Amino acid sequence: MTEIVITVDGRAALTTRQLGEEFGLDPASARTAVRRVGLEPVAHLDDRTPLYDATTARDALRNRPGKGRRSRWAAIARSIAQSV
Repeated sequence: MTEIVITVDGRAALTTRQLGEEFGLDPASARTAVRRVGLEPVAHLDDRTPLYDATTARDALRNRPGKGRRSRWAAIARSIAQSV
C-alpha cells in the first residue's frame, strides 16, 4: 500500500486522525489530546482538517501529563503488580 506523506513548508505534517492512529486513540480523543497539550495547527488541509507539525505533535503527545512512567495510573499499576 502506498503511504501518503503530507508536508507543510518541507516538514512532515499529520492530521488528528493520523495522530490518533499512531497513539492508539480514536479521532475524538486525539482532538482532545491535541487541544489539552496546546498544539496549534500549522495549516489546514481543508476547512475541517487541521495539520500539525509531525515532530512537535509526536513529542507533545508522547510527553503529555499522566501518560508516562511517573503518572498516577502507572504508580497504581506498579503497586498492584508488586502486591500480586
